[in-house]
Amino acid sequence: MTDFPISGFTAAGLENVRNVFEANFKDMDELGAGFAVYHRGELIASLLGGWADRQKSTPWSADTLVPVYSTTKGIAAFVLASLVDTLPDGYETPVAAVWPEFAANGKDAVTIGQALSHQAGLPGFPEEIDPEIW
Repeated sequence: MTDFPISGFTAAGLENVRNVFEANFKDMDELGAGFAVYHRGELIASLLGGWADRQKSTPWSADTLVPVYSTTKGIAAFVLASLVDTLPDGYETPVAAVWPEFAANGKDAVTIGQALSHQAGLPGFPEEIDPEIW
């Protein structure tokens, strides 16, 4: 018997993926997580486990919202570098040239390079976020 819910599936041959996922809860004190893998457009693993809250009253679900922060940086960097490679002015291209709505409120001259290097003067969060709510 476990003190955390686990649901989902893995394709044949990927049973150990579920074992490793479960070990995060048993051995690493993970609170809650979701994990999915697609291969060539087919969902081959989809696992949900643990809790969406520290009180352990709400099981983790496919609809549980989480702050992802730095986990997307690698993918975002690749996608942006691929885009920038197609632009004649590269990182000096204004963001508004590829995302016209970004120009609102005086941001029309901000370049892709400035935005990526945090030199555009834009706050990440207008108000401080209390880590206790995570």
